[in-house]
Parts: sequence; C-alpha cells; structure tokens
Amino acid sequence: MVTATVPGQQVKIGPTKLLINNEWVNSVSNRRFETINPTTGEVICEVSEADAPDVDKAVQAARNAFTNGQWRKISATRRGELLYKLADLIEQNIDELGQLETLDNGKPLQDSFGDLRLVIACYRYYAGWADKVQGKTIPINRPYFC
Repeated sequence: MVTATVPGQQVKIGPTKLLINNEWVNSVSNRRFETINPTTGEVICEVSEADAPDVDKAVQAARNAFTNGQWRKISATRRGELLYKLADLIEQNIDELGQLETLDNGKPLQDSFGDLRLVIACYRYYAGWADKVQGKTIPINRPYFC
C-alpha cells in the first residue's frame, strides 16, 4: 500500500497488480510501469503491465464466470440489489475515490466527484431495471430501397 497526496489530503494507493479471476496477480511478464501524477510529474506508483497472455487469462476467467459462475444463477431481483449495493459503496467512498481519480488524471476534484455521481446514478438506473423483464424488443428497421 502506498500513500500519495492530493493538495491538502492523502490517498492510499491499493493493489498495483492485475485483477484476474477475482485475484490480484502479477503480469505474466512481471513487467511494471510508472503511473505519473500529471500535476507534479512525480511517480505515484508502479503497476503491473498487462500483455496479450494476461488479457487471454482475463478473457478466459470472464468467460468461465459467465458460463459457470454464480451471477447467472441468482434472481434478477438479487442482481438489482447487488447493483444498488455497489452504488451505495461508491457513494460511501466518494471522497477517497474522487481524490484518487484526481491524483491519477489531474482533473479538478469537483469534476471527479461529478463523474462519480454519474457512475452512482448509472448503477442505480440499471439496478432498477434488473428485474423488469417485459419481453419487449426493438423492431428491426430494414433499409428501404427503391
């Protein structure tokens, strides 16, 4: 864990590895790259660099989770509850997440908070739709040629 600073505040930098199959792992190549604070030019931390083999592992893990994982087996109502919970967790940690976002990309802190509020709203929107299966589809519009 690394601690970095945003003017007037400190932010803890969490895992710097790749998250694959719900585990923090080093890249296959063990290569890392520096993340630079765009405001000061200082190194924030080093993070694992993903290459094609890492992407392949991540895609396989995602495919396996989709095919055999628990998400597809839980009810639509429970899926919505979990999406609401994620939105709540983001909201509860908005100060830390906003500071981290600003540290990483240099945008004003208020912009980071605004972006996070949009993320929260998006998760809540889709959480509300999770169990609203109505069987409706969008009609296919075929081009009309004379």
